[in-house]
Amino acid sequence: MCIPDNISNLSVSKKLSIWQVPSHQLCTLIGMCIDVPYIRKLRKRFPTITADIQGDTDYELHAFCVNACLDKNLLSMRLNKHLNRSYQTFVIALRQHKTDQAIESFWRSTDLTDERQIAGFCWAILTSQYVSTEIKNKLYGEIHMLSHATGQVLRIEQKKLAIENERLLVEQPKQARALLRHQTRYENQQEINKSLENQIITLKQKLSEKDNTPINSSDRKLNELLKNYEKTIWSQHAQIVQLQIKLEHQEEEYKALKANHANSPKLVNETDDSSTSVIPFSSDLCGKSILYVGGFSRHKDRFKQLIESINGQFLYHDGGMEQSTHLLNMMVKKADAVFCPIDCISHGAVGRIKSLTKTECKDCIFLRSPSLTSFKKEVMQYAS
Repeated sequence: MCIPDNISNLSVSKKLSIWQVPSHQLCTLIGMCIDVPYIRKLRKRFPTITADIQGDTDYELHAFCVNACLDKNLLSMRLNKHLNRSYQTFVIALRQHKTDQAIESFWRSTDLTDERQIAGFCWAILTSQYVSTEIKNKLYGEIHMLSHATGQVLRIEQKKLAIENERLLVEQPKQARALLRHQTRYENQQEINKSLENQIITLKQKLSEKDNTPINSSDRKLNELLKNYEKTIWSQHAQIVQLQIKLEHQEEEYKALKANHANSPKLVNETDDSSTSVIPFSSDLCGKSILYVGGFSRHKDRFKQLIESINGQFLYHDGGMEQSTHLLNMMVKKADAVFCPIDCISHGAVGRIKSLTKTECKDCIFLRSPSLTSFKKEVMQYAS
């Protein structure tokens, strides 16, 4: 979504207030544009206008604000002022598009992964007085269904998080027991090593006492015994070194497991940029949007870095495994080209992509494998 550079010099045209928005649109509008932490903050700062709130759950606070915005009152005025201040740039940007086609194109340019852009467009179009009812209802329907798709993805992520937490709770005691076993073996080997060293010292002392005496069969046996002890001590040294390496490896795994368990309640995955770095090649996508459908979701960060390094925008959809097909339709409309690995996606999804790209007149490139090398090669050819 492009915002004009001279946005501060423009004035917001007359628009609807939040209590003038149709009641059936208020739930989606408030859910998209007003987060619950702000409502809690508002409740503490203005206890008088929020005194009628009975419960403290997210749903109860959301429902109270929806009901309060059905008419003009202190709370709805406060929320209206907050929304105007937060999304003023989006209201002004929308005002620059005069026709329904231009407004729909403006919506298609919105980054569907940016919640603020979606919320800003939602507020701007639902409170606009010059947008036709037909295009307003059409785009509201898409925003409403997008909120459902986002909720579905969130539930799937929460389910994955719960499964991962259970796995970590099972693995952590196993790693701790393995670490304890290696520590015990290491201590036992050290004791054996000390005992052997003491025996070698004793044998050397006996040999030094007999240096001036004739060599007999008992001395030869003593020398052989000393050599055997020396071989044994070197063997024990090698075992200790191996145990030290295993012990350090187990300690690193245990620390990593604890760190992963400590960070697992967060829904944000922190990745190391150095591990996913991609060397950009001499091509330029000129700001085009590239949609990648299917493959492995764990590769999408590397693909995104590759596309952004050559001046492109990256979109990703898993092909319908977890994300909805409705979201795929919207992404295909927004993308300039669609890339799809044929060996890592269902036949139904492939057929749907062919139909959508043909209908929308979009470029469709099928990859032989879901690897980064294959994707990079095809993108380079497309960019050139």
